[in-house]
Amino acid sequence: MPNNLRIGVGWSTHFPRRGVLNQARCRRLRYAYRAPSFVTEEMVADGSELTFLKFDEGLAISELDGTNNALASNVDFFYVASHGTCATPPQYKLILHGGEWPITGADLGVNGPSVATFDTCDLVDLKHARWKAPWETAGAQLRLLLGFASAATVAENSTRRGLEFSQKIIAGDPIAQAWLQAVHHNSYQGTDLGIAIAFGDSDKDVDWVLYDMTLGDLPCPRSTGTPVIAAEVCH
Repeated sequence: MPNNLRIGVGWSTHFPRRGVLNQARCRRLRYAYRAPSFVTEEMVADGSELTFLKFDEGLAISELDGTNNALASNVDFFYVASHGTCATPPQYKLILHGGEWPITGADLGVNGPSVATFDTCDLVDLKHARWKAPWETAGAQLRLLLGFASAATVAENSTRRGLEFSQKIIAGDPIAQAWLQAVHHNSYQGTDLGIAIAFGDSDKDVDWVLYDMTLGDLPCPRSTGTPVIAAEVCH
């Protein structure tokens, strides 16, 4: 893989909230640090540049949503692990230590990243007819969105998906397929529906992103305009 990829990594493990319902919804994620830590260790050892690593109170919404900064726009490869929800489909929210970030395609891909992984529950709700709609405004740099179309198990064993995923892509495996395989191999039966969402200029281009694009191809921006979107899930 190229040794000049810029990566950005973050996670949240605990979520100070007021009220019993909010505390129950945002329970502590004891092992949320594991998958992104594996990714960081493997990719930095292989030559990638760690542009940022932030967690818990250090990973502020204002540093991501453009209020003070837009950290994910400064990297080629973004990986974050935390809580997530698609409770009001098709709107996804990344839930962090200090708040919630409602994310749409417009928040990603203007300058970066090329690949964004949201290791959280419910990146999308595939039962919603317009689940693609929030992502149709993605910037041209964004080529691949990885996450879960279900709850995501955050346990000592299942978080080894980060290790397998990073080892596979460093070895040259297609990124989307590596994610789906890593989730599948490290999940409990009947859980963790991993999803890979590709963005392209045409049906042929989006299939290439979904089945063939590797780290060695990054960055590889598409043309501007509304992307063709295709997805695949594991299992």
